[in-house]
Amino acid sequence: MVCMSSFTSAIGVSAMSEAPTVFVCAPQGAGKTLHAEAIAKMFGCTSIVDEWTPGDEVPAGALVLTCVTPDDVLRGRMVPEAGTA
Repeated sequence: MVCMSSFTSAIGVSAMSEAPTVFVCAPQGAGKTLHAEAIAKMFGCTSIVDEWTPGDEVPAGALVLTCVTPDDVLRGRMVPEAGTA
């Protein structure tokens, strides 16, 4: 599952950032890391965060790779809005 910035704006991330913050949620071995550079380029992400878990920092504009379920991502994500950190 991919959660894009228009979706993440509903959970407290500003959709005004230049690059979207994109979450890729899939089990280990699904190819997240293998394809990370291509996915980041496709969405215009400026960095890649691998093996993210709830409570970890999420830079604005990042491609975030995780084995965490989408529901747990939504429950555990604590990110200040752009420009407030």
